[in-house]
Amino acid sequence: MGLLNNYPVRTTITSGDRGLGSDDGTTVLFTPDAYGAYVAGRLGVYNVLDYGAVGDGVTDDTAAIHAAISAAGAAGGGVVWLVGTFLVTGLTVSSNNVHIRGAGRHATTIKSHASIGSNPVLTIDGQYCSVRSLTLNGNSLGASLLYLKRSRFVADDLYCMNSATHGIRVAGTAGNTAHAGQFTNIYVIACAGNGVFLDAYAYDTEFTNLWVGQCGVGVRAQDGALFFENLHVWGCTGNGVEVRANASRFSNVYLESNGGRGIDIFNCSNISVIGGVLWKNGGAGATCNTANRNRFVGLGVYDNTGAGISINPGNYNQITGCNFFDDQGTKTQTYGVSLGAGSTSNIVANAVARAGDHLTGSILDSGTTSVLTGNVTA
Repeated sequence: MGLLNNYPVRTTITSGDRGLGSDDGTTVLFTPDAYGAYVAGRLGVYNVLDYGAVGDGVTDDTAAIHAAISAAGAAGGGVVWLVGTFLVTGLTVSSNNVHIRGAGRHATTIKSHASIGSNPVLTIDGQYCSVRSLTLNGNSLGASLLYLKRSRFVADDLYCMNSATHGIRVAGTAGNTAHAGQFTNIYVIACAGNGVFLDAYAYDTEFTNLWVGQCGVGVRAQDGALFFENLHVWGCTGNGVEVRANASRFSNVYLESNGGRGIDIFNCSNISVIGGVLWKNGGAGATCNTANRNRFVGLGVYDNTGAGISINPGNYNQITGCNFFDDQGTKTQTYGVSLGAGSTSNIVANAVARAGDHLTGSILDSGTTSVLTGNVTA
C-alpha cells in the first residue's frame, strides 16, 4: 500500500479520518492506524498499540502484545515496540529473530497482571532474539521476570524487579540449549528467589555490568563456563553468589552486605575470582567447599563474619595478592584465610593478613602440604 500523490498535507490526523492509498495498483480507502501498521510492518517494526494494546497500566494487554509478536514472527523477525506500562498474564516469544524494544527503563514497563498465576512475565523460546531498554515488574506475583530457553540471546538496559521467584532464569534442554547469551547493563532487585539463575544448558553466557540487590540469592550459577565482568551483589538474604559448576570467571566484583557468604563455591573447580571487594557479608567473604583448583586474585576482603576466604576442604587452590582485614570496632572476621582439615597443596601468596587485624588470627592452616609464601601476617 502506498499513498497517492497530489493530495494536500494535513497538519492534524485523527483516527476518524480516511485517505486514499494504492495497494498493488488498486485504489483503496484506509485509516491512519491501518496505514501506520502497514508502514511499520514494511520497516520491520511492530508497535503493540497498532495491535490493540493500551499501555495504561490498567488494561490486560497480553493478547494485543502477542498479536504484535506473532506478526513479527510470521514476517521472519522484527522489532516489537512498546512505550507505556503494560499488564500481562505472561508473554512468550516462540519465533526466531524477534526483538522486544522499549523506550528505556521505566519509560516502558511490562508488569504482572493479577491473573498471571505461575507464568513468567516474559519467556524467550526463539533463537537470536533480544530484549532491550525496559522494566520488567513482577508485582510480587508469578514466576521469573525473564525466562530464557534458547541460545544466542541478547539483553541490554533492563531493570528487573519484584519477582515472587527469580529475576532472570536461563534454562535450556539437551536438544534446545540456552547457551551463549549476552547480558549487559542489567539491574535486578527485590526478587524472592535468585536474582539471576543460570539453571541448565546455560554455558558460555556472558554478563557485563550486572547489579543485583535485595534478592534471596544474588546469582546462582548451576551451569558452568560463565563469564561475569563488573558484578555488584548487595543486601541479599542468602549468599551473594553461589557457584555449583566448573570453569566460570568473575572479574571486578563487589559482593557486599549479603546475609550469607559473599561467594560460595561448592563441589566444582577452575573458578576464577579476579579483582574486587568482598565486604561485610554475614558469612565468609568466600568459601570453597569440596572445591579444587580455584583462584582468588587481587581481592580486598574485610569485615566479613568468619574467615575472609575459607577452603574447607579443597586442594590446589590459589589465593594470591589479596588484602585481608577487619576495621570494625567489634571485629567479626576471624582469619584472613582458613585452610580446613583435609585441604592439601593450596597456595597462599603475597597476602596481607595481619593477626592484629582479625578477631582470631592471620592465616589458619589445618591442612597439609600447602605453600604459604610472601605473606604479611604480623
